[in-house]
Amino acid sequence: MLQSCVKTAVMSLPRRERELIESKFYQDKKLQELSDEFDISPSRISRIIKQGLDRIKDELIKEELV
Repeated sequence: MLQSCVKTAVMSLPRRERELIESKFYQDKKLQELSDEFDISPSRISRIIKQGLDRIKDELIKEELV
């Protein structure tokens, strides 16, 4: 149940957040790799990922899963 809700929450993210989170956590890419690939500074990537993770957490809280 939790796994499917996380996948659903990830899929509902804005495109850039979703792509960065999938690359970071599913493909195990480092911030520098993402920086080169997306042409964004590592610090900006870190902020975008945090924003996406916060959205996922909010969704899981809303669904009363955490």
